[in-house]
Amino acid sequence: MLPRLDLLDLRHCAPIGYPGAEDAQVGAGASAPDVVMGEARGFDEDQPPNAEDANAQQELLGMPGARAYLDGILNQNPLDTVVEHLDMSALRNLGRFLGTMDPPNRFLFGAGDHRAYFRSMRVNRDSMLKTDEVGGTMRAFDVLRALRDRFANLPAEYDAPQGCGSSNCHHASVPVSGFAEWHAALRAIILAIDLAGPRGLGYAGGQLPETVSVRAPKMSRVGNGLSFGAPPYDLEGTIQGRDELWLTLHAARIGIGLPVYAAFPVSVVNKSDQIVSRDYGYVTEGGWLAVDRVLNGLQKAHPGKLNLDAANRSLVAAITDLLRKVAKNDLLLFDIKLNNMVAKRDCDSNNYKVLMIDFGPLMTIESTLYVPTDACGEMPVNRTSSACTFFINGILFLNNLLKLAPDWTAWFAPLARVVVETWRNLNEKDQSFCYSLKQDGNRTKPSSPPLFVNLPKTLPNEFIDALRLTFYNMLDRYGKKELLQTADGTKYTVVSARPSRRKPSFIDRLVDMMAAEFQKAV
Repeated sequence: MLPRLDLLDLRHCAPIGYPGAEDAQVGAGASAPDVVMGEARGFDEDQPPNAEDANAQQELLGMPGARAYLDGILNQNPLDTVVEHLDMSALRNLGRFLGTMDPPNRFLFGAGDHRAYFRSMRVNRDSMLKTDEVGGTMRAFDVLRALRDRFANLPAEYDAPQGCGSSNCHHASVPVSGFAEWHAALRAIILAIDLAGPRGLGYAGGQLPETVSVRAPKMSRVGNGLSFGAPPYDLEGTIQGRDELWLTLHAARIGIGLPVYAAFPVSVVNKSDQIVSRDYGYVTEGGWLAVDRVLNGLQKAHPGKLNLDAANRSLVAAITDLLRKVAKNDLLLFDIKLNNMVAKRDCDSNNYKVLMIDFGPLMTIESTLYVPTDACGEMPVNRTSSACTFFINGILFLNNLLKLAPDWTAWFAPLARVVVETWRNLNEKDQSFCYSLKQDGNRTKPSSPPLFVNLPKTLPNEFIDALRLTFYNMLDRYGKKELLQTADGTKYTVVSARPSRRKPSFIDRLVDMMAAEFQKAV
């Protein structure tokens, strides 16, 4: 589905710009020679978009006012210049127009460290990026190719043992120093987007980090097995990649996701090296481990009952605080689970920090996406409240925990009590998400296979229904079948329901049953 100009917020799109890589004077390591490749090495970065993608972008540019808006974006993002954007609408709108500029332009991005802004930088085939602070340079398109060749397009068959999920592969503890071409490319992209500019200290803390984590899309299965002709182009996957970009940067910007030192465009290919979609790779802060891996090694890392209990409490408290922070920022995370969280130990103490990962647009959205503010900037009373957002994320997390990590049920009993009380005290108005759930006497059963939609692309009159569909799909995917089926029963009495004329909903029944499950575990 194409972006709609009438839904774009065009009021706050003027960024603050400043000179980019040429001003960076921090971090580098040993001097390295210029890394300049032949033009053919980066050839596919100049390759025109697939016809289907090009047609979609031309349709977008044919809308009234679109070309003038695009001209404004290009003027606000001068070539080879780091630009700071101060509000979410600028990020969202830029993401919607990326396809009209990419190629021949390529955009680099960065965000994080609890800053109020995110960064962008536009480059083309003539752009040069520094690989160190003493004069080493590399063509921007060769930087992108080197990063793609090293981290992206790993075999589609790769799975968890190779550090890969359904669409992406994760590379942990990647050294930044080194003399391989991809080392130079990694330094170049961090120096360009993270450490450039008069503010000096970037998200990396003012110097090149020793190690980083890199996430990049793996090879696509689209078009594999075709004996002739061009493969079908994954336009929807390309659109989703652009939407995930701004959601990931937003999460880093508000401090619930990993700091993004640099996000870079990736041409995704199939086995025949045919480009079938365009996506993004992410260079993020290193040293974070998947929470489930941390849990498995907790007893070894914290010998002695006192230390182990303190570490357990720290992790639970950090996850609870994270859920509150996510809700405060009105972000719905329908795929919230331990596997989508990462943790970092505070030196050798028993304390941990926890952040979220994976902000795909099928599972992530602002609950207030289509809620207008009044003249004073206040939200109307029928908005989906932060309390509702906390409940949705909390109940989905607990639902997953009961099925996949039951040994931790007792530790999360305090969180369960807070989530349960949040639901019981909600007083949502018409047109809010939780109000719609309270009207559901029965659970909406998912289709087979489950249907998911790109949430940022839903229309205002479809938005709440899309949220409900995604919520029930994920509740079913990760929930204990016997628990959900019992909550389906019409004879179940809701002992906690406040006196009202409203009949108990499916969620009323499920909440009471979950409360009993967690209480029983204590």
